[in-house]
Amino acid sequence: MFADEVAALIKKSPAKQCSLDHLSTWLLKDICDTILQVIAMMCNASISQNKFPKSEKAAIVRPLLKKTTLDPSDLNSFRPISNLSFVSKLLERIIDIRLTQCADQYNLFSPVQSAYRKFHSTEPALVKIHNDVIATVDEDRVCDLALLDHSVCRL
Repeated sequence: MFADEVAALIKKSPAKQCSLDHLSTWLLKDICDTILQVIAMMCNASISQNKFPKSEKAAIVRPLLKKTTLDPSDLNSFRPISNLSFVSKLLERIIDIRLTQCADQYNLFSPVQSAYRKFHSTEPALVKIHNDVIATVDEDRVCDLALLDHSVCRL
């Protein structure tokens, strides 16, 4: 990824900060032009070598109650939220952009895929499923639909 693309990502990133960050996010954004080449080289090296720096593998994991109606004394009522360092999130965004561009370029996404795509909601997917079921029933054929709710699965 070119330095100007990394700079744009840094500058449009939210000013959120994790206690793992050695530098305040606002300060990093302020001195972005000074350290940009180092960050861009680190990101490119990480991708080209298929290695994620050990220093960026740490996360602070906090439990978050899934729904306010759930029992807070039951551990299954929580989901883990990982707070990552700014550089980890930046590298994650860069990889996401590259993978999405590649998938778009080579038409790897299904035309009806809604997840993980900009400007695609689940509404068209639901409309397609509904239309497929109606069409199947109209043709006097049997139709099964299985919907899974993973939020109630217990491990």
